[in-house]
Amino acid sequence: MTVVGVTLASLVALALVSAASLAAALRLRRVVAAVGLDAGRWASALARGATRADLEVAVGAWEHDRPTWVADLVDDLLAARSGDARVAAVNEHLGDLAAALAWGEAIGPAARRVATLGPLAVGFALLASGHAEPQDALAAAVWALPGAAWTTLATRRAASLAGATREGVDRLVARLVAAAAMPSGGVDRAGRAV
Repeated sequence: MTVVGVTLASLVALALVSAASLAAALRLRRVVAAVGLDAGRWASALARGATRADLEVAVGAWEHDRPTWVADLVDDLLAARSGDARVAAVNEHLGDLAAALAWGEAIGPAARRVATLGPLAVGFALLASGHAEPQDALAAAVWALPGAAWTTLATRRAASLAGATREGVDRLVARLVAAAAMPSGGVDRAGRAV
């Protein structure tokens, strides 16, 4: 086969790997952007036994760091008059966050298949054409290795981040709900009147 044909086959294989890698990276980017803050860090900062006043101070500190869903959740929790209203607010906001974290879960496995099987198919098609040497087909098929590796890593990282985010958000929401349930006039952790 001509050098142009082999080069074209390798470029097609590279294009398949690139498209699959971009899809896996998109999923990873969406998971990172779903929360926008380190929920675990904020849960630790908002100590157990925090009051509504502590919550309002924490909200002030979040002005530059908090994403919209946290601001909306805190506003809804502070406005809620009963435990049922707080539960409803939490369920609504956590449902939206769960949907954002679950977005594109099927992209990773599909991207891995495309990144692995696409270059292999190009290589075998080149070999089956009868106009190419085995090393020419191998030149196209070899793109399956980095494609499979990258998409696997991106998929695993996205799943790991989504799991860690869920755990941090659960801790943060538990502390937010507890703080919002405290009466306005109470005693803070240091024993001061609030």
